[in-house]
Amino acid sequence: MIAFFLSFNVFSQDHFRNELRKIISNKGNVILDDDSLQKELDTFFEENSSKMSPQQLADCYHDFGLRWYFKVRSNKEARFLSQAIYYFEKSADLKRSIPTPDINSLKSTLYNLGVVYARSNKFFDAIKAYGELIQIKEVSIKTINALRAQGKAYRMIGDYHKALDSFGLMLEITAQNQNQVKKRVHLFKTHIS
Repeated sequence: MIAFFLSFNVFSQDHFRNELRKIISNKGNVILDDDSLQKELDTFFEENSSKMSPQQLADCYHDFGLRWYFKVRSNKEARFLSQAIYYFEKSADLKRSIPTPDINSLKSTLYNLGVVYARSNKFFDAIKAYGELIQIKEVSIKTINALRAQGKAYRMIGDYHKALDSFGLMLEITAQNQNQVKKRVHLFKTHIS
């Protein structure tokens, strides 16, 4: 009985994202223009928002933000950046409001929000998004990437001292992680010998 509940719960969590991805990728649909696709997605959110947990809804907003960002990258059309920012901000706001958010999911959203801000030449907003990610104590590759991107954003606004601080912290964390990895490999080798 518990296995059925867990498998149903996993299905229901992925169900909404899968449905959203079908709409975004136009699978099963005639090719829709951007306005028609936006209407279809608005309908999806209207019909399903109340059925989703805050994490599920935030993840769907994140996926939709990615859709607009990839449209910018593939078509070189900056006009979609504001839509990407809008949905990444909605996702980040929801994830911040969750008492125990999925940290990796929050980091992904904050990183992508910073990328889109930087792409829009909103470097101060990018720095703020990257900074929020960096403040999350759990260090990951996203932390290192955020420090690098934050350093670039500081460089773009001419704050070379803060750029160097960001790059320096990135190198320090990278070196610490390499030492931890070396220690784990050594322990593993010692254990299997």
